[in-house]
Amino acid sequence: MPQGSPAAIQAAWTTAKAHLATVQANLATLQASLATLEGDCDTLYNLGVGDVVDWLRTNATQTLYGFQPRVSVGGKPRRKCSLFGRRNRDAI
Repeated sequence: MPQGSPAAIQAAWTTAKAHLATVQANLATLQASLATLEGDCDTLYNLGVGDVVDWLRTNATQTLYGFQPRVSVGGKPRRKCSLFGRRNRDAI
């Protein structure tokens, strides 16, 4: 394994710590947003629109997995998720 200079190691370590802090802050924001969304889902469910709640939860999960819908050649939305095979797509 190549050896880096102490200055280069220190600079890389400082950069990595800053990136870690950003990840941790983003996670805290995401957790707060998901908690707020759950409150919205509870309200919607109590108003009798559980199908909307299912849609919101499905889309939140797909977003977390990196799912991005695209329009097919025919102009209709097509499910595309490279993280899950055809058999596991309904698990999202």
